[in-house]
Amino acid sequence: MANIDQARLRAVLTWPYAASAVFRLVPIESDKVPTMAVDPLWRLYYSPTYLESLSVQDAAGVILHEVGHLVRRHHKRARPIGVTDFEEWNSATDAEINGSYLDEGIKLPGDCVTPEALDLERGHIAETYYRQLMDAKEKKEQQDDDENGQGSGDAGDQGGRGRGGRRSP
Repeated sequence: MANIDQARLRAVLTWPYAASAVFRLVPIESDKVPTMAVDPLWRLYYSPTYLESLSVQDAAGVILHEVGHLVRRHHKRARPIGVTDFEEWNSATDAEINGSYLDEGIKLPGDCVTPEALDLERGHIAETYYRQLMDAKEKKEQQDDDENGQGSGDAGDQGGRGRGGRRSP
């Protein structure tokens, strides 16, 4: 069971050159965040229940992960590439961070998003992952539309797009 102070200290001991970034974070306990999250103002929102479910080492890895979003400026990199699906962008940025951290030997919780978990190759940046995820999503939607008889062919076709909700890739 970890608390925020233990996790921050372990994060600094794990990755000393991130010390100024870790200590710049302003921890805010929140029941609206299921795990941890940061905003561009360097506020670290965390669920005490989630934090207590982690070992101190895993909690430190999650804090370093959140620092990764900030130092890699993911919040600013989305606009220039025209991100429209922020759920997929978050997956892409998580894969970028976690793939590189695992390569460096930083311990992360077992359920973290990795390139491999998304059927992607490790070693790329978020922009590449985002495009690959969006391409796969579009291909899946097209296949689903074709299977449901909504593909091209008749005059009543709506451009090959179904009207259903979001489909999982």
